[in-house]
Amino acid sequence: MDACMQEVRSGNFKSYARWLAVIDVLLEMAVPILCLVTNRTLPVITFVLLILFSVLAGVLELPMCCGCLQCCRFLGDKMKVFKNFMLRALFYACVSATLLAVSAAIESENNPAGWYFGIANGINCFFYMIASMKGEVAGDEAADEAVVRDKAREALRNQALTAAGGAAKDPKVQAAAAEAMQDPENQKLVGDAVKSNPGLAAAALKAARV
Repeated sequence: MDACMQEVRSGNFKSYARWLAVIDVLLEMAVPILCLVTNRTLPVITFVLLILFSVLAGVLELPMCCGCLQCCRFLGDKMKVFKNFMLRALFYACVSATLLAVSAAIESENNPAGWYFGIANGINCFFYMIASMKGEVAGDEAADEAVVRDKAREALRNQALTAAGGAAKDPKVQAAAAEAMQDPENQKLVGDAVKSNPGLAAAALKAARV
């Protein structure tokens, strides 16, 4: 139970959902084709639904792979709304409900694929729902946030360097620094810091010239 709760707090549900969706896309495309090639029985409506859902989910989960076709680019533009994980969960809930309803209506022993993919898409819906409730975001949104954070850190660093450069020009600060550097312990600390961070000395010199 503790392991399950730790996994819930790990923030990986979007990854679980994404990988399961990619596997489903490949299998939903492959199974109907294999049934057609090997002359195995697969209800026509299940065949059509699996191909249709594999295309839609492929455009949704693998946009880079589907961008070479104009129709896929068109679908991709229309499906951008599903970047919201709760709406994506709703999409997979509809796929799951459709496949399960068709499988139940057909009542055929030759339709295990409909049951399997209905359940798999239901699990995918569950994963995306948890990801949405935990506040997880899509990969590109996370990348945008990372870029913003990097820019903020760089701006703060530049401000700190500028402030340090201004302080370094103050005669009182220079005198205090020179006095502090007479202490062997301080000299050792500075040497260790420079060794562990080779760019520190260059950054300090740059700040002093500002």
